[in-house]
Amino acid sequence: MDNIANILKEEYGHETINYNSCVYMNNGEDVLISFLKKYAPFHRAVEIGTYQGVSTSIIAQYSDRVFTYDIIDLELKEKIWSSLDIKNIDYFLVESEDEKKKHIREILSGDGVTIAFIDGEHFHGFPQSDFEIVDGYTDYILIHDYNKTFPEVVELCDNVKGYKKEIQGDFCMLIKEKDNGI
Repeated sequence: MDNIANILKEEYGHETINYNSCVYMNNGEDVLISFLKKYAPFHRAVEIGTYQGVSTSIIAQYSDRVFTYDIIDLELKEKIWSSLDIKNIDYFLVESEDEKKKHIREILSGDGVTIAFIDGEHFHGFPQSDFEIVDGYTDYILIHDYNKTFPEVVELCDNVKGYKKEIQGDFCMLIKEKDNGI
């Protein structure tokens, strides 16, 4: 289902949908989809930063199951997923970093190709902390808000070791480099 962003705009209107979602900025939906199509299918996807669940809806189209985490619980996400008839999403409200870390690592340590999408808090060390939660548990880490407004995100992406980096729009895809045994 392409053009989820436009479908939701029409269904819920400007008063309800917050256009700060990654899919509404700088051609975000097309960029997100292009990365997902390039590396899909995914057995499991982990999203840190659910917000209204718009990007979650798109990720769900390329994954068998999406596990999404946030520190706030916006009711709109459930309405969005229901209106789009998406049933492969598990949402978790997390109250602590330790709880989030433990649960996400359990999800990512299973079999199958997985991807992590990081679009949570962008300051106070959270980009690095979220990266460290998923680092070593998946070969694909997609990070949103790679732009000068969020220097911690840019610093993380620019300085990470052991990953090939692809930048498109405000997205940074990190692909784990394979050890060739050399």
